[in-house]
Amino acid sequence: MNTDESLFSIGKFIAEYSAHLMGAGVHTSRVVRNTKRIGEAFDVNVKLSVFHKNIILTIVDKKNNESCNEVIDIPSLPISFIR
Repeated sequence: MNTDESLFSIGKFIAEYSAHLMGAGVHTSRVVRNTKRIGEAFDVNVKLSVFHKNIILTIVDKKNNESCNEVIDIPSLPISFIR
């Protein structure tokens, strides 16, 4: 990892980000692609499984193979078309 962030805080951020996208109705493939892209920016590998009501993520540090798991519920968010 090239940042001062801990693996746990990166995992928590990525989990909340992906759950928020899913809750807003974004296509699952876009959530997976964007989540992995953010993981690459933090120099970690992201594996995720998306279900109807929750997401399971495994975040692995590329340098030392340290891993962190996150399970997060997908919230029911309203879709807003207002800017």
